[in-house]
Amino acid sequence: MKYVIISLLVCITIVTIVSIIGIGIMKRK
Repeated sequence: MKYVIISLLVCITIVTIVSIIGIGIMKRK
């Protein structure tokens, strides 16, 4: 169960980082 929770947290953090980077790129353009 711990591995599932860790994997979910990693996926959420990656999605949030990608979305923040995407928003930054869109604002620059």
